[in-house]
Amino acid sequence: MVEVSPSPGPVHDGFAGHLGHLTQPQQASLETFRENLTRAGLYTPASSDGTPASCEDATLLRFLRARGFSPTHAQTQFAATQQWRKDHDVDRLYPTFDVDEFEEAKRYYPRWTGRRDKHGLPLYVYRLASLELVQKELDAVPAQRRYQRM
Repeated sequence: MVEVSPSPGPVHDGFAGHLGHLTQPQQASLETFRENLTRAGLYTPASSDGTPASCEDATLLRFLRARGFSPTHAQTQFAATQQWRKDHDVDRLYPTFDVDEFEEAKRYYPRWTGRRDKHGLPLYVYRLASLELVQKELDAVPAQRRYQRM
């Protein structure tokens, strides 16, 4: 019998492009991205008095990964996201959202995690078929408020 050992093949690092797993060019892109955002007034770096940066590096890296580590393209997406957050008052909405209303919204929008993708990241699943049963109740809530509940 002939034994065959698996070929070494390329090894995929599931954390490539994340904090602690950046190549030199990726690290340089992150630094350039931070500088560009600071100049544009979209980002405030951490200060020596202990004030944290306005955005964590992990979040900045999400934008860079989404745009192939192009600081220019990532800045365009980041600026659009910040404008969306401002338009929808996200920073105020989250800490002031009524807990009872949130719990009630979970009845309308069943969702869960539990499974993971091939890289071990959690999957977030919405069960949209459940909406048929409560459509009349959902329609009684203004569209903007329904959007915020999701």
